[in-house]
Amino acid sequence: RKATLMEIDVYSYVISHDLMEPLRGIEAFSKFLTDGYRDKLDDDGRHQLDVIRNSALRMQRLINDLLKFSRLSQLKNPMAAVGLNSMLMHVRGNLQYALDAKRVDLRVEKLPMVFCDATAMTEVFHNLISNSIKYNDKPMPVIEVGSAEKPNPDTGAPEHEFYVRDNGMGIKQEYFEKIFQMFQRLERDEKAEGTGIGLTIVKRVVEWHGGRIWLESEEGKGTTFRF
Repeated sequence: RKATLMEIDVYSYVISHDLMEPLRGIEAFSKFLTDGYRDKLDDDGRHQLDVIRNSALRMQRLINDLLKFSRLSQLKNPMAAVGLNSMLMHVRGNLQYALDAKRVDLRVEKLPMVFCDATAMTEVFHNLISNSIKYNDKPMPVIEVGSAEKPNPDTGAPEHEFYVRDNGMGIKQEYFEKIFQMFQRLERDEKAEGTGIGLTIVKRVVEWHGGRIWLESEEGKGTTFRF
């Protein structure tokens, strides 16, 4: 049975209240100890406090991502004509701080208008561009977003093939499928803030729209996600 909006809102409230509130307390008190007593602790004590606080922050991000995944999975908005360039302007705005911090050159070609769930498709572009920022180790990071009309390989019908390309770290070929599975974090993720849910959301949304997603990548030279 498909969950109703009210049921999901109740579920979201329970999760956010019963799990997030204790985590906020842990994070707040660990910050208090860190700020007020850091000079009274030895290196091991300071390290342990940092571990506690970082673990609480990561759990908060994980819960937020699970809530987002739950709502996107259960509630699909009506398909509507959406101008993707306008959508990308909003995505850029939301990611502007991260783009500026790494001095990323984000290049967006002229994109088509498509029928889609605008909220869900925004998540697709947001997650793909955010990952391209996060995992770029180059002194001059470049991210390119574009599309081309191509025939479907099975039916021959025309379709839009989109791409998000970067010149970042790249991904080993052995992880090409694994990376779309929930909670899967690669070696490169150990010091990152990701929870391993973002690309699961991307794949799920693309498939809701009758599409498919894949990637091309080479370690040290960058990655291109296509859908």
